[in-house]
Amino acid sequence: MALEDIIKEIEKEKEEKLKELDKEKEKEILELKKKYERELREKREEILKGTREEFEKKILRTEEGLKRKKEILILEEKRELLEKVQKIAFEEIKKLDEKGEKEVLEKLVKKASLETEGILDSELEIISACRKEELLRKVLKKSQKEYQFSSDCLKSIGGFVLRTKNFEINCTFESIFDKIKDETEIKIAKILFE
Repeated sequence: MALEDIIKEIEKEKEEKLKELDKEKEKEILELKKKYERELREKREEILKGTREEFEKKILRTEEGLKRKKEILILEEKRELLEKVQKIAFEEIKKLDEKGEKEVLEKLVKKASLETEGILDSELEIISACRKEELLRKVLKKSQKEYQFSSDCLKSIGGFVLRTKNFEINCTFESIFDKIKDETEIKIAKILFE
């Protein structure tokens, strides 16, 4: 399965899951609206017992407080939805087959090579994700890179860390996903909530 097919499948599943999540959120927001409207009515009835001036002040404070609570709850719901979408995306990364993982590793090796340009391969040590060293060796061989493999391994779903005495480049899937997650969070939010 080509990377584009995987991406299309991920996007298709994402869209389906987003539609389900949207329906759930709409239902929850409707229930919240009803609850707060009921609470608002109850508060209004209680306030009517006081003086007219006091009544108007309390209504305004109550409406503003309820409005803020509602906005906070909606923001919390949006944050939860964003986190669910990101979790779904990360789960899809975990499901990559060997071919897909190899393609990702090739791109990461190329990127890391550019960042270490001018440094001899023999001065670089590479630490592979546990149980992924053989695949990484194949990718490095194809890329004509002769990094020194560390005897250590990373507790990671994939990727590697490339290091010298002076610096380290973290190319684990988790690290890359975290970077992408931060960069795409606003884009995802716009798609979901606008």
